[in-house]
Amino acid sequence: MRFHDYHLKGYSVSDFGRTILLDLIYDYEERPVDISEIEFSSVTLYHFVHTTGAIILDILPTTISRILSDYADEIIEWARCDSLQNWTGSLKSYEEYLLEAKYSAWKINSAIGFHGFVIGMEVNQRLNKTVDRTIHSAAVSGESKHD
Repeated sequence: MRFHDYHLKGYSVSDFGRTILLDLIYDYEERPVDISEIEFSSVTLYHFVHTTGAIILDILPTTISRILSDYADEIIEWARCDSLQNWTGSLKSYEEYLLEAKYSAWKINSAIGFHGFVIGMEVNQRLNKTVDRTIHSAAVSGESKHD
């Protein structure tokens, strides 16, 4: 998957929270513009902090145990106040359920402005496309390239 040093153009959550799509762009002077979409599917829990424009550094597999440990207080509070899909009443039983159901976990890190995690079934690169810089620049500025 291609994402290192890509800017986070945006992200979307669909299918009632079950699908997350990261819309990434590698757009640096003197380099081809590369567009990448990373899709997480069958998501059961995610959490992002997004404060400003972000440059993604890593999307790393991690353990469910690590996520539940790092975010224990928040997860318990989310379950108490907001309800969590598949919550089983305690962190221990929730972890057992997630492991038995074969969920995976990923940690997302950036240089600035964005971090979080996703617990779901899979992550895939849905799109990876290089586009001509002049066409991309025209599309961003709203210009038309008709003769």
